[in-house]
Amino acid sequence: MGGFQLLSTLTQGVPDRIYDNTHHTVRPFAFDQKVAQAFTDMITRSVPGYAGMVDGIAAIASYYATRHSHIYDLGSSLAGCALAIAHTLHQPSCKIIAVDNAPSMIEYSRPLIADTPHPITLQCADIRQIPIENASVIVLNLTLQFIPVAERQEIIHRCYRGLNAGGVLLLSEKTSTTDAHFDEWHQSFKKNQGYSALAIRQKRAAIEKVLIPQSENYYRAQLSQVGFSDITRWFQCFGFVSFAAIK
Repeated sequence: MGGFQLLSTLTQGVPDRIYDNTHHTVRPFAFDQKVAQAFTDMITRSVPGYAGMVDGIAAIASYYATRHSHIYDLGSSLAGCALAIAHTLHQPSCKIIAVDNAPSMIEYSRPLIADTPHPITLQCADIRQIPIENASVIVLNLTLQFIPVAERQEIIHRCYRGLNAGGVLLLSEKTSTTDAHFDEWHQSFKKNQGYSALAIRQKRAAIEKVLIPQSENYYRAQLSQVGFSDITRWFQCFGFVSFAAIK
């Protein structure tokens, strides 16, 4: 069973109906209790290829994980990437650390990781402040897009400094693009997943206030500037991309 399929099974598939009804005031999107409850359904129906992205991250992480090192899932949400890694990891001496600053996400993650074959340590903390050290794998899966643009390079730099030689940073983002087809296809994808035009419109209004995408070239430049020279885009679906940057 793939890592994301396992997460879907554990969360029982609570449906995302947050934006189904008219919101007279659309508040900025937040990772609160309502989102935590519906997160698995929401992310599956909103991000094309997300299950494959998570399983790919687990496969790459398993390849680069080294003995007695740390594996970080930064901005972990329901610890989906950490969970997938825990079920595929070949290095039992590694320590998996999942970090998120949303208390609701941490709360809903706890029962999901209770019976993993490899322990996961949860931390409710700001990823801009936690120490990153002795890392063979660092995951930033759709995380930096919620961080102010001016602060993103410093996080990437801290990841680079905390990685051991030969370690990998797995960075996934929704990117901005001048190709209008990607946005049109993404909207079509969400309609095919059962979202109404009202739900799509309201969700977009809410998330655009907090999710600021940057271009693929921006992320390549940020990775290069902090010291990464081996950068591979291993996944893309419409405007969603994931890079593997090796130190």
